[in-house]
Amino acid sequence: MANEPIPDRRTLARNAASIDVQFHVYNSAGKKPLTRKVPGRLINISLKGACLETSQILIDGHHLMLHDDIDGGTPVILDIPASGEEGPFVLQARVLWYNRISGETHFPFRTGIKFIEVSPAEKKQLETLIRTTATSPKA
Repeated sequence: MANEPIPDRRTLARNAASIDVQFHVYNSAGKKPLTRKVPGRLINISLKGACLETSQILIDGHHLMLHDDIDGGTPVILDIPASGEEGPFVLQARVLWYNRISGETHFPFRTGIKFIEVSPAEKKQLETLIRTTATSPKA
């Protein structure tokens, strides 16, 4: 039982990508940033979530997985660059998991994020981003 694979809960396939982003931890109750912006890279993406590579799990004293919001509502805010005909935009996401990547890499952590509170306009921008930057389906 201990060696059984973890079931994939995704409802949409992820598409491989390489999208440089900036992100910060945000206090949704207080409506203010909790940290400065730090760089990251989306390495796969769908309309529901993505895998974000980062060099930091602890930013300005705030751990991406541990925060003070009892309801788990302290999201990560992603600044997504312009792509195709769409301009830059912002998405909120919740960090679901993280792993340290072995070996030498610029971004030694991978985090699984789920997009939250996506407006119809943001969904359209996300669809364009996926269409113009994603390289191939990734399980």
